[in-house]
Amino acid sequence: MDLNELIGDSQLEAHLCKLNIDLGPLVAALALWAPQQLHDQCRRQDGCCAKHPHIRRKKPGESLGWQEGQYLYLDSNNYPNSQMKAAMKVWYGIVPKGYETCHVWENTCYNTNYHTVYANLVLLPRAIASLSDHSPSIQKILQFRAYEIFGWKPDEESIPERPNGYPANWKTLQLKRQKTKHIEISKENRRGEEKIGAFAQRVLREYFSTHKIDDKMLDSLLSPRYYHQEFQGHSLSISLLSSIKNTKRYYSDPVIISGRNYYLTNDWYEDQRQALLSWLNLHEILDE
Repeated sequence: MDLNELIGDSQLEAHLCKLNIDLGPLVAALALWAPQQLHDQCRRQDGCCAKHPHIRRKKPGESLGWQEGQYLYLDSNNYPNSQMKAAMKVWYGIVPKGYETCHVWENTCYNTNYHTVYANLVLLPRAIASLSDHSPSIQKILQFRAYEIFGWKPDEESIPERPNGYPANWKTLQLKRQKTKHIEISKENRRGEEKIGAFAQRVLREYFSTHKIDDKMLDSLLSPRYYHQEFQGHSLSISLLSSIKNTKRYYSDPVIISGRNYYLTNDWYEDQRQALLSWLNLHEILDE
C-alpha cells in the first residue's frame, strides 16, 4: 500500500486560508516585546546586539554547557527565556506565566550573534508559541514587527517587507514609573575612555549606595554563575560580591548592604563594559 505524507505545517496554512481564518490579529494582541532601550543598550561597537554573545542553542548531538577549550556555552532556551521574563518584570511590572520565548528569525538560535538579541525574541502564550516556528505567515508578521520596533534584522537577511494583512493593532505595555535616582554615565565612559575596573567600581558603588537590594538580588550578586551570565565574567569561580575579604580578587574597601560588609570584585576586562552598561540600564527601574 502506498503511503502519502501529510505535512502538518502545510495543512495548517492551507486550512487557515480555506476557512478564512487570520491568526495575525490574535498574535498581535498577545505578543510581548522587550523595550527598545534594552536592545539599544546591548549594541556593541562591532554591531552585535546579543545580550550574551558567547551563548547559542545547542544542536542535535551537542552537549549543554561550556565547551572545552572554547568561550562558548550551549543553551536550551533558558537564557533568552530568563532575560525576556526579567525584562517584563523590571520594565513593565508583569510576570508572564504560560508564555514561551520564541525566536523571530528561523534558526537564528544557533548563532551566538542572534540567540540572545532582544529584537529577535518575543513572548507568546504557550498554546500558540509554535506558530513562530511553523507558520510562514506568522513568521513574516513577527519579523516585520520586530524591524518596526527595533530596526534590527540578522545580517544575512533582507529588510522585511510589510506583509499583506499586517495587523493594525498590537499589544502595548506601559513602562513602570522610573525612580528619580540615576547613575550618570558619560559618553566617555561608554566609549571606554575610563578604564573598566575604575568605571565598574565607581558606578557599582554608587548603585549599591542609592538602590535597595533585596535578599533575592543579593543572593544573585553573591553567585559566580550570575556574575558570569550577566556581566560576562571570565572566571566561573568569581562572583560580583563576596562576603569574605579577599584582596587578591576583590577590592578591600567594602560596600555596605543592609548593614553588612560585602566586597566588590576587581576582576574586570574591557569586553565586559557593554554587559555592565546593560545591567545598569536594566536595574535602574526597581520595584517600589
